[in-house]
Amino acid sequence: MRLKSCKMLAVPVIILFAITVGCADFGQRETAGAGYAAQTASSTATGGSKTAPAVPEPVSAVVSTATLAATGDLLMHDPILTNNYDEQTGSYDFSGIFTYIKPYVQKYDFAVANLEVTLAGNDRIPYRGYPCFNCPDEIVDAAKDAGFDMLLTANNHSNDSGLNGILRTAAVLAQKNMGYTGTRHSEQEKPYRIQNVNGINIGMMNYTYESRRAGDKRYLNVMLEQRAIPLVNSFSYGDLDSFYDEVKTRINQMKEEGADALVLFIHWGDEYKLTPNNTQKKIARKMCELGIDVIIGGHPHVIQPLEIIKSVDGRHTTVCLYSTGNAVSNQRIYRASIKTGHTEDGILFIVTFSKYRDGRVEVTGLDALPTWVHLYKQNGREAFQIVPLDVSGDLKNKFGLQYSEDGFENAMKSYQRTMAIVKDGLKEFEKLAA
Repeated sequence: MRLKSCKMLAVPVIILFAITVGCADFGQRETAGAGYAAQTASSTATGGSKTAPAVPEPVSAVVSTATLAATGDLLMHDPILTNNYDEQTGSYDFSGIFTYIKPYVQKYDFAVANLEVTLAGNDRIPYRGYPCFNCPDEIVDAAKDAGFDMLLTANNHSNDSGLNGILRTAAVLAQKNMGYTGTRHSEQEKPYRIQNVNGINIGMMNYTYESRRAGDKRYLNVMLEQRAIPLVNSFSYGDLDSFYDEVKTRINQMKEEGADALVLFIHWGDEYKLTPNNTQKKIARKMCELGIDVIIGGHPHVIQPLEIIKSVDGRHTTVCLYSTGNAVSNQRIYRASIKTGHTEDGILFIVTFSKYRDGRVEVTGLDALPTWVHLYKQNGREAFQIVPLDVSGDLKNKFGLQYSEDGFENAMKSYQRTMAIVKDGLKEFEKLAA
């Protein structure tokens, strides 16, 4: 893939460039359809009846663009459940969590978040937070209203409510018309998703590490029932070759179905570590060699660096954000095992894809908007809200930061923490785009 500089957009933190992505590198891509075939035009020559030769548009003409936005974990701890429950109606309303991030999410074409809970209902087990999450269905309504189009369901908490939780989570998401990938209701469902976004087919997969594998037994914190194993996209750190083979098969399937770009959402790494471990780096390099264009990671509950990875032969480039941190959680600086505040930090990471007239698809933009989980008292309750740290405006008097002591100061500390982690990756992109 090649790089070239592009026009910059007016957003808080953005680096724009172009990277050819997907299976069409070096002229081998099949076009998405006849709509991208060469067009011709004719005009009457001045003073005569003959028509001038058709002048085709340059192959570099952009015919469509698509923005993919991704954020981190929706980690619904007990205090979040309790403080969003209405005793009078007996219902939950999580919409307040997304009040301020909502307009930012909605301006992008396709938005994704990690659903790190199960939706098992409360007939068999109660709603609960850590360590075995079971969240009311209303979290889906709130996320959808905020502009999210797809939720990731493969993570180490996917099995917190057993097989019933896996099945019901998929069923609820389908019933509410919320896209999802990572787990599924049956083996007949595809283990990936191809989303047509403005004429660009984005192939997406979601995988989680297994906490343990012993023979034919697999564990995601707790042991998966045998019937559940094929319903969860998971891999073992002890058998990465099998994982690589499976990903390669999925890539080929998505390409056959017309995927223009390939995105891997992956649950991996070490909790509360600010840098990726060697295994994460090893997996990321292999994904680059296999042709994955964008890797977006999660699980550490803190943001990890952004890196650009080039294949051994130099012909493919992969954008990798190792961890998106927490979108919302109760892992406060004074409660979390890491006392630096990083568990309060999140990010809205935006990738812009452009499709050209000759069928090429390129990454033409990267945008990183830091977010912070603001916790404050309101009407006798704790309010948890995702704050977009948009420093292009008057942050001090926006997003309800005035409702807590040192709200603005803590928000700025969060912004600085996040930028300290991702700035080198952004500079690397800027250098390559120059």
